[in-house]
Amino acid sequence: NLLQFFLNMVEWDMNVQQAAEAANINSSQMKGSFGQHPSNPGAILVREDTPPNILTDLGRMGYNVRMSARTSGPINAIFFDILNGTMWGGSSNHGEDYGIAWEYEPRTFVLETSAEGDLRSAFTPDFYLPGHDLYLEVTTLRQSLVTRKNRKVRRLRELHPEIRLRILYKRDIERLFVKHAA
Repeated sequence: NLLQFFLNMVEWDMNVQQAAEAANINSSQMKGSFGQHPSNPGAILVREDTPPNILTDLGRMGYNVRMSARTSGPINAIFFDILNGTMWGGSSNHGEDYGIAWEYEPRTFVLETSAEGDLRSAFTPDFYLPGHDLYLEVTTLRQSLVTRKNRKVRRLRELHPEIRLRILYKRDIERLFVKHAA
């Protein structure tokens, strides 16, 4: 549904609030990214307020249409209007949720240089949460890569004890998903 939200803004010229509240469609065409969500070609879920002529057209095209009061979880977004120096917020009415500001890979920390000053080792945490002054590193890969990453995190903490950094391992992500996924 986030892709549809994005397309509502980019392709359909909706503002952030209109895009968050707009009706959307869930397709079961592709396998789900999380959990055991099998592919179900032709199955779609639409909101109950979808016009009857649209439902008829979808049925004629071969879709197995189901209806529901909600077809999405909560959507919260902030649009940064760089040209005008403003921010616009929008929230759907699809349930309770919260938003948090984050930046993706905003800073690279030098961990080691050669005697000539050439870079030997660096570390770029995945996310930065400015409201919490906290860096997050998400590690769900092979154990050999996790070990290497842990080594870099230890070195970063030695060089910059003032930097707050939290590693989220695969088990942490799974626990968050179980606790907070719809």
